[in-house]
Amino acid sequence: MLNQCQFIGRIAKNPEFKRTQSGTQVCNFSLAINEKYTNKSGEKVEHTEWINVVVWNKNLMPFLENYVQKGALLYVQGKMKTRSWEQDGVKRYSTEVVVQSFGDEIKKLSWDDEQKPVQSSVQYDDLDDEIPFS
Repeated sequence: MLNQCQFIGRIAKNPEFKRTQSGTQVCNFSLAINEKYTNKSGEKVEHTEWINVVVWNKNLMPFLENYVQKGALLYVQGKMKTRSWEQDGVKRYSTEVVVQSFGDEIKKLSWDDEQKPVQSSVQYDDLDDEIPFS
């Protein structure tokens, strides 16, 4: 089975950082994914999807704190997860992209002259900086 999703979009507002009761840091932000196309009648249509992103990967926190802010163009790769809770007797659901483990990643992008996204900063993942062999 494969649970992996990839998005390129702009961050809607500055990332929010919190700590769990056990002290684990978590980061939340929303990504605006714009789609532009021409419909069958020739009208130009623009549609925006909002993707909730939850980052648990501790190695990404310095990157998110120092280099990511409102309006940044990001590539996000993670796993789709749905959580549920009860509020005022009503069951609620939220679907999120969770960036947590090895293979999940976030890259900051910019646009090239042809309006195609290109990586503009270092990619951070779960790997340590030290190489155990030469």
